[in-house]
Amino acid sequence: MTETPGRADIERPGLAYCLLALFLVAASYFTLYLHRSLINYVQPPLRAELEVSAEDFSLLSPAFYLPYAFAQIAVGYLGDRFRRRSVLLWSLLLSSLALAGIGLANSLTSLLAFRVLMAVGQSASVPAIASVVADCFSPRARSSAVGFYLASYNLSLIVAGKYGGRIADSQSYDVTLGGGLAQFELSGWRMAMFAFAGLGLVVAGIFLLLFREPPRTERVADAGLGQKGASLAATLLSVLRVRSFLALCSIFVATSVVVLAVQFWLAPHLHQKLELSNEEAGSLSTVWIQPATIVALLLGGVLGDFAARRWIPGRTIIQCVGMALAAPGVLLIGLSETEATLIWGMLAFGAGVGLYQANLWTTTFEVIDPAARATAIGLLNVAAGAVSGANWFIGLYYERFGDLSAVFAAMSLVMIAALLIGAMNILFLLRRDYRGPLRRQGP
Repeated sequence: MTETPGRADIERPGLAYCLLALFLVAASYFTLYLHRSLINYVQPPLRAELEVSAEDFSLLSPAFYLPYAFAQIAVGYLGDRFRRRSVLLWSLLLSSLALAGIGLANSLTSLLAFRVLMAVGQSASVPAIASVVADCFSPRARSSAVGFYLASYNLSLIVAGKYGGRIADSQSYDVTLGGGLAQFELSGWRMAMFAFAGLGLVVAGIFLLLFREPPRTERVADAGLGQKGASLAATLLSVLRVRSFLALCSIFVATSVVVLAVQFWLAPHLHQKLELSNEEAGSLSTVWIQPATIVALLLGGVLGDFAARRWIPGRTIIQCVGMALAAPGVLLIGLSETEATLIWGMLAFGAGVGLYQANLWTTTFEVIDPAARATAIGLLNVAAGAVSGANWFIGLYYERFGDLSAVFAAMSLVMIAALLIGAMNILFLLRRDYRGPLRRQGP
């Protein structure tokens, strides 16, 4: 491949630092996702203590994802123009503060307020992390790096489901501060919030000590948005006019509806349907899906990198295989009457989601300007957040009918729609918009 004139000759950091940076951003995302998802696994005792209905509780999903998404119209741009180190530190600190606030909440209103604060605090994190990963790893290895990074969020769901549920199962904890000067009693779900908020502060301290800003790479001085990037409006326009990106956005919206519904509602569904404790329901809802997703993320990253070195739509094909696997998986989750069948459905769903997600960022990077990477990932989250209200409608259904089997089964149709859009992108859009390493560039 011949280099384009004006390409910045900026060397990537050494492999040792790139691996350290990958570990640190993965630890950051593990913590942030743990904070946002913990509330899913302490629903019964929280709702009972604060007297919140399932319908009202479901408002906590859009209360996070709507501000989280729409803030990224602007804050995603921060990762393209400013130090990612500062962005990620502030995200960790604000998220920990908000989670501790949830632990102090005494009404639905205060729960909603702290969820919004958490959303705003976390909103700039993922675009900044995407930019870091792209600058540390070349296109030949990016999907593998992204797969490793994303496995951190699946691990966080396992920890939140099992250990958050375990802490919440205890009716109360006696807490003593100041050598006996202050003594008070905390309910289990509140203790879970405080424990994981403290973990966030520890991770922020480690990040502060070890992470340094990597150089920007692959930007072209006299083409596109240039080496230094452009204004917010110009950066947004450069992304939104790419048809393949709009197709990727549509797919991400559809898959997000399904993934968020499973994350938010599967544990309480199993708690009721199988008469499980909070720990048992949280563990069962994650112990099969998330390990399957972790394995598929690692495998999907390797397969995506392999396929991308040979075919322009290589990574997109791996994504379509994932969606084709997830569709029957979520159908089985909805229709299963036995735990054995349910497990097969959760394994298929988890593996399919992993193959898809491992190549999400890298398919995006293949069609947009390198100076707009963080902005593009932010816009993906904007689009997905716009439909986060779907969980509220599911809450209405749950409140009325008391069973979510049909809802999970119907999600398979949403996943099939995403698969069809992916096929359309391969056949009609991608080759025109592709700007990855397989494209023949002139002198």
